[in-house]
Amino acid sequence: MVSKLTIDAALYVSATDPSLHQQFENRPSGFRKLLAWVHQRSGPTGLLFCLEHTGIYALPLCCFLTQHKLSYSLQSALHVKRSMGIQRAKNDKADAVMLARFAYLYRDEIKLSQLPSKTLLKIQHLLAYRQRLIKNKVALEVAVNELASFVDKEFSTSIIRDSQKHVSQLMASVRLVDKQLQAVIAEDPVVQKTYQLATAPAARFGNRYWLTNGGLFTSVYALFQEL
Repeated sequence: MVSKLTIDAALYVSATDPSLHQQFENRPSGFRKLLAWVHQRSGPTGLLFCLEHTGIYALPLCCFLTQHKLSYSLQSALHVKRSMGIQRAKNDKADAVMLARFAYLYRDEIKLSQLPSKTLLKIQHLLAYRQRLIKNKVALEVAVNELASFVDKEFSTSIIRDSQKHVSQLMASVRLVDKQLQAVIAEDPVVQKTYQLATAPAARFGNRYWLTNGGLFTSVYALFQEL
């Protein structure tokens, strides 16, 4: 189990051996301690690290495992819980043990994960940030409209004016992110070629239609469908 600050690790060797649990810091020094702990108890071969997909919190550990050529698989919490059934205990330690047991039971079926290229990781983070900006912009606009409709104008004017200022700032940030996306795409010839194909006229793809007039965000989304 990987959280913002810690990693709850459980080691499951076989059905006859008790599961071992230890907590480590979610930082490079913690990763090294985790690996040493695992090697001391199970040896360096035949290892499979199974992580719950916690987004950006799991990314540094994924990078570490990739650098050390260690096999790992990212799994959604919902998939693991559906596969393992209802568990009585509900805490990080219990979840870590359940995840380790899941990896052991399904070790022949689990699909290994692979870290995307640095370019795609940058694009993913920029897109996630862009979505947050747009979400905040929409929330402010909705609040402004409601305020204008139901609250005394003399009272609401200053709030509306300040909100509109923040909306403008958010849109400026969105435009900046769009420029950063274009720059990142241009860094990688393969990604750039895929992006150009994904944003070509719909006729190029037969029955597959891309929204080429929807701005950069739609184009980058199309890029991810192609890769």
